[in-house]
Amino acid sequence: MVATEGLGPGGEIEVELLGVRPGNGSVDADTLKAFTEHTVDVIETWYQDPIDFAAYSTDSNVPLSLGIVVNTVGTVRGALAHTREEWIELSSLENGLRIALALMLDYVEV
Repeated sequence: MVATEGLGPGGEIEVELLGVRPGNGSVDADTLKAFTEHTVDVIETWYQDPIDFAAYSTDSNVPLSLGIVVNTVGTVRGALAHTREEWIELSSLENGLRIALALMLDYVEV
């Protein structure tokens, strides 16, 4: 599919669809909600600030589309991801590692 749209006086842009990211697929909403609530409980063990639930990544799209319950979790504090100005707080790495390891170990037991 190719679309051409006007941008105002003298400007046009051509857009071509390269792929479709599948989203949640057939994952049961209640199962995903329970999984996410458990993930939040683990995160809150080492992170006391409000959790940002905005969608920033598509890393979970493929597993979700295959019916695999999954969350994408950021484990460091920072900003401006994927830009030349990206930064992280080095002091957040220790608790970020704790969160990642706790989630892995916790779900291995499930």
